[in-house]
Amino acid sequence: MLDGSKTQEPTDQPALGYVVRMFWMAFGNVALIFAGLSIATSERIGVPDLVYAVTLALLFARWIDIAKLNGMTIYALPATPAHLRKYTFALTGISLIGWVIAHYASMQS
Repeated sequence: MLDGSKTQEPTDQPALGYVVRMFWMAFGNVALIFAGLSIATSERIGVPDLVYAVTLALLFARWIDIAKLNGMTIYALPATPAHLRKYTFALTGISLIGWVIAHYASMQS
């Protein structure tokens, strides 16, 4: 690009970066969904709640991806701290709402 902005080629990515990116984009979110479903079918606070909370390690994985592994967005653009803030607020808010809904569902059954 002629504007002098930082560009990254996919070959600049360490292999660990791809693994971390797959964790926060896919596997971690699937684990969060399954933990929420498990909470909805349980009768009290317990192990599924712990799994749900630990799954929020997605935030740490995203930080590592951006800060240490030349993280990129889903559009193959370099990720910035602004992307991390947006992801943090979105994941925290959605996860909190999901946790409340899962517990509400467990009380209804």
